[in-house]
Amino acid sequence: MEQSEAFKSGQATIKDLEKQLDVCGKIGQVCEKSAAELTIEIEEHFAKCMNALAARKEALLKEVELKVSNHKKSIEETHKKLEASIQVCKQAMEVATSMYAINPTAAEGFCKELKNVAAPKIFDASVSLELPLSLFNAIQEHGKVQVGMGRFSVVERVSTFAGSVSGNVNGTGANASFNYPTALCVNPHDLCLYICDSKNYAIRKLTMNGQVSTFVNLGKTHLPAGITMSCNENVFFAVCSNSNSVIKITSAGEVSVFAGSGKTGSVDGLGANASFCSPWGIAIDQQTGNLFVCDNTGHKIRKITIQGEVSTLAGSEKGFADGNGHASQFNSPWGICFDEHSQSLLVCDSGNHKIRRVKLNGEVSTVCEIKYPCSVAITANQVILVASRSQMHKIVQIGEKYEATVIAGTGNRETIDGNPEECGFIYIFGISVHEPSHSCFVADYSSSIIRQISFDNPN
Repeated sequence: MEQSEAFKSGQATIKDLEKQLDVCGKIGQVCEKSAAELTIEIEEHFAKCMNALAARKEALLKEVELKVSNHKKSIEETHKKLEASIQVCKQAMEVATSMYAINPTAAEGFCKELKNVAAPKIFDASVSLELPLSLFNAIQEHGKVQVGMGRFSVVERVSTFAGSVSGNVNGTGANASFNYPTALCVNPHDLCLYICDSKNYAIRKLTMNGQVSTFVNLGKTHLPAGITMSCNENVFFAVCSNSNSVIKITSAGEVSVFAGSGKTGSVDGLGANASFCSPWGIAIDQQTGNLFVCDNTGHKIRKITIQGEVSTLAGSEKGFADGNGHASQFNSPWGICFDEHSQSLLVCDSGNHKIRRVKLNGEVSTVCEIKYPCSVAITANQVILVASRSQMHKIVQIGEKYEATVIAGTGNRETIDGNPEECGFIYIFGISVHEPSHSCFVADYSSSIIRQISFDNPN
């Protein structure tokens, strides 16, 4: 009886355990199902997070791109404003220089106005475009100097500034003498003239009080033709005869060959590895220091960098053709000047009786026709002046519409000073603008004198 009770009790215990095990199995099934659902839920949440992050990333990228674009536009606008300020400053310097020759007191007042009022604005990009108005207000307030095409338009008088008979004498005015001067340029610092005195084999200096001195004696190895000067007072001149080279003279008077082997040719290269064919006219871009040379019998325009690297900018064989680089043609290019306003060159294409314009990319176009042009210069307010040699013996002005007008010289070969319609030249070579004195100077080659052409005073 007791065993039976024990057996029953054991069975009951087993049944209880089986029930509990069954419950545990059901709980396990529930847990397995919950884990699967939880895994799915986690994966769905993770996917949503990734999508949200991708969307945020895209939004941030667009925001950054917009900010970069706006910043770039701001930089470009600032650059344009600063460029405008630079141009205005250049114009201010030209106006101040011209003003000083006419009214020193007004010029001093103008410069004070620039220093105290206008100059601080140069470095503020937000107001730099307002600078021109400040400058022109200052101009009107201190002297009312005109800066338009009215300046350098009417010749008042032609006179002999220095020299008399052929010779090699230093002195003042007519007491000095030259021997076939070919070209001249203005020193941007002391505003004196530097002259190629060809048959004296010298570079001469001429002050504005008429004092002539010898800057450098070159010896008979270098017969100077064209001349220009850099802003740091280095003189460069072309030697067209036996040397066929470009010579450099430092402000200390040290002479060296800057480019050219001395042999006749049209070879591009560095320094003495290059060659020229009777180089004549020479001009300089004061911003870069690059030189440009008329290779007269090579019928090309050559470029020389500040390192002395020579290349052909335009021209090929003798002829006449507008175009780019080697596609263009010249016929004995003679005189040349650099137009800072348009950043291009003006060339006297003498054999074609034309004035040509050469852009710095080598593109050549024709400006107008002038008989036998040999030298060209341009004023600060874009008046082009041309000296005509040989049969013309005249000074010609090219206007805004590129029409050519004779402003001095009868065309007769005679040295006569006086009114522009009565004056005469014998054989003009070089011409150079002298803004402060409101005049230009001419090398009257065969007369061995330097002539001054005085223009009307706008005041």
